Amino acid sequence: MSSTPSPKANAKGPAPNLCLPQPFVTIYIGPTPDLATQDKVERPLLLNDKDDNDRGTVETQIASLTIIDPSLPKFFIHKNVICYHSPFFAATFNGKFAEGTTQLMTLDVDEEAFGVIANWFYSKVVVSKSGGRPRSNTLGWA
Repeated sequence: MSSTPSPKANAKGPAPNLCLPQPFVTIYIGPTPDLATQDKVERPLLLNDKDDNDRGTVETQIASLTIIDPSLPKFFIHKNVICYHSPFFAATFNGKFAEGTTQLMTLDVDEEAFGVIANWFYSKVVVSKSGGRPRSNTLGWA
């Protein structure tokens, strides 16, 4: 009897399943806010800061670090899909980072390149937004 695991059983755990409702994460594409200058920049917080007397709570402290421009392009991706395929996103969205609490992230990357990756998470096919092969410069290959 072989002890070799089946292709579906691996260190990442079971494959993502979309048969039941699943939570989403939101990834904004654009420049990451500079936290050193956040007091000088007027940007909305995406978490509600309901009570000025509540400044000591963890949620409020995290909200003060979660400054995201809502006008940036954004991707909504099933959390179980992105975390299954990427140890980086698994650690980020399941950890004690602000992103783990808010399920929001800003990435300073090319929108089309991230779209190619997001599409691959679901389909295992590398295609551009037009459905063809992506240009090498889209993916950073010269």
